[in-house]
Amino acid sequence: MRNRYAVLLSSLVLLVTMALLAGCSKSDDYEGYDESLLFGTWYCAEMDLYYEFSGTHEGRYHDAAGDGKDFTWNLDGDVLQLKVHGESVTVIVFETFVITSLNTSVMTCYDQQDPSARYTFKMQ
Repeated sequence: MRNRYAVLLSSLVLLVTMALLAGCSKSDDYEGYDESLLFGTWYCAEMDLYYEFSGTHEGRYHDAAGDGKDFTWNLDGDVLQLKVHGESVTVIVFETFVITSLNTSVMTCYDQQDPSARYTFKMQ
């Protein structure tokens, strides 16, 4: 009887521990990337576009000819959201990328709406 009690107690402790650990995620302690690493001009070969990020949370993406659109941006942890301004005030498009790595020369990410769309940006 005592052996059964020990097994039951051990199982209960293990179950509670697993439940507590399952509630933990990267975002609980994760502060994210340093947004100053984004400042500057990045080139993405997959889209053949240049993205410029300023310290004022404004930016612009454009092709080699300079045709493009302005945006404002926000980095929350590993989620980079671009609010792209359209031709009129009422047209606003959100582009959201999840950053998988970021340093002073390379950023890799994927499209939050389509995780199979993966991109590599290189600092220019």
